[in-house]
Amino acid sequence: MILKTPALLPSAAFAAVLFATAATAATATPADESCGPVRLDEGGSMAGLPVYDQGASDLCYAYSNSQLIDAWRRSHGVPDGPLTSAVANGIEMNGENGGNVMPSYGIFREHGACSAGSIDAFIATAAPGKGVANPYRMFERASAAACPDRTEAQERNACGLARACGSRIDLTAMPSMETQLNREGGMEDVRRAIDASLDAGQPAAMIYCMSALRDRNFRYFDDNNRPGVCRDGKHASVIVGRRRVQGPGGRPRCEYLVRNSFGPCSNVEGTNYGSRCENGQFWMDVVHNAYQVFWIARGGADGARPQSSTAARP
Repeated sequence: MILKTPALLPSAAFAAVLFATAATAATATPADESCGPVRLDEGGSMAGLPVYDQGASDLCYAYSNSQLIDAWRRSHGVPDGPLTSAVANGIEMNGENGGNVMPSYGIFREHGACSAGSIDAFIATAAPGKGVANPYRMFERASAAACPDRTEAQERNACGLARACGSRIDLTAMPSMETQLNREGGMEDVRRAIDASLDAGQPAAMIYCMSALRDRNFRYFDDNNRPGVCRDGKHASVIVGRRRVQGPGGRPRCEYLVRNSFGPCSNVEGTNYGSRCENGQFWMDVVHNAYQVFWIARGGADGARPQSSTAARP
């Protein structure tokens, strides 16, 4: 299923991505000693990085990767370098209609990245003065105007990318990406993977059911790790924090702070997303909702884990 963003959302279709902070009572995993507070957005590797707006595009996977990469680069000797462009990565993935996080990261690593500022400036030539609508489609329009002699859309995009990108950000020295599927390791392995990345000072990305956006108490997996039904499609987002809270019955629970790619706090039709959101982020029960998590390897291992990647279609 292709996940629609706010601008495209029919009433029976998907919402568009979660996040926000809210002192909500979302149920979460039992807290233990690994659930100490972490806020990478406050003085950590995510501090100062912008909250992106993918608009009506399906580029959640690319925005997730660009943030993992930029956080890693800023905490590994490139504090003031240009930010990486998710839109250019989506163009090189040859389509916006959903994508896998792992192949997207591979393209970033192999081809390098365009600067987000350069691509945004190029997109602005397609519709000067207009805000984010669908940055992918706007890039296509800008490419068509800049390269009128190219007859095929893919050729026009490649031509536009060459004109807009300029020199690339070399990412060949980036560590590999690793991943953990819930169905292979269960919720505890997913939680351990997220915690290890956060404790190392780096965000993680996840794919989850967007029903969690409509209902703060939604759990795709029950306590026995049995999957439920996802009616709202899949989405990719970035995990930037962790905290211990009091859950039902006074039991301590662990929640995670998720950063969305739909702007600071724009609302989503048919949800209470706006009321739950603070600067594009919100607290949620990640462990009962994540199908798959991704993180940049610690120690720079070669090659990613041999696991398949779930497609996110935001």
